[in-house]
Amino acid sequence: MAACKLVIKFDDSRPRSGGEPITGTVIVRPEKQVNCKGLVARCTWSTHGRGNIDSGEVDSQTLYEGTWQAGQEYTYPFKLNTAAWPPTYYATYLTVAH
Repeated sequence: MAACKLVIKFDDSRPRSGGEPITGTVIVRPEKQVNCKGLVARCTWSTHGRGNIDSGEVDSQTLYEGTWQAGQEYTYPFKLNTAAWPPTYYATYLTVAH
């Protein structure tokens, strides 16, 4: 059984242009007391398929470190930069996803 329920809410769901930030909130609902060593929001890219497999981190933000109490609800806003390169690409042999 998971110790926390996490919900990610984006401020809007429209597609982004490369380099445009994405904002939202992470909502944490602990079911028991939890010692959090780091709640981190990350923006990443990765490739999949038969081509060159690679990945990278564009931006990250540590939202919280500490103790959550059972039965409480905690909210953490975030703002992350998105990648201008490589562009999102879907094909038969290689996919680049963000």
